[in-house]
Amino acid sequence: MSQRYSIVFQPSSEIVDLIQEMKSELADTIGWYASRHAMAHITIQEFVVNDKKIEVIKRQLERCCDRLLPVEVRFDRFDTYPNGAFFIKPDLLSLPVLSQIMKQVQHAVPTPNTHRGTDPHLTIARKLSYEKILIAHELFNEIDLGFSFDKIALRQFNPTKKQFEIIAVYPFLSQPDSQSIQGSLF
Repeated sequence: MSQRYSIVFQPSSEIVDLIQEMKSELADTIGWYASRHAMAHITIQEFVVNDKKIEVIKRQLERCCDRLLPVEVRFDRFDTYPNGAFFIKPDLLSLPVLSQIMKQVQHAVPTPNTHRGTDPHLTIARKLSYEKILIAHELFNEIDLGFSFDKIALRQFNPTKKQFEIIAVYPFLSQPDSQSIQGSLF
């Protein structure tokens, strides 16, 4: 049976809690909105696969994350998309670093039926009207978050809750790539 999954950068619990507080404050001001209860994350890719294929993907993710290095990032401004998304954007130094890691993961873990993330951001709200975006900008006008991304999470969509839930976490282990080392010896 095929199910919906996503691979995401998973921030620390402190950042998740902070984003949740912001989402609650916004909800207290404007009422319910799309992504109100979604846990803070940065989507790398979203896809649909069967149980057999997800086991292959888990192994690919583990190998990929074994080689990744933790990265220090800053998120320093709020922004919007024309579709009504309101989000926190990484600074100009963090943006290319996160984008590059996203591409590495997408290359190392090819998935069918894929929506690939291309613009790293932390979503606060989705599908807001123009008026509600203005309220969000009034409510939140300054931000400066510095933290480390040191893991990727695999999430499965729960149709009952209508939310993704983490089913596995893959820490960045900073191990050398054994294939490139082996290739360099010959």
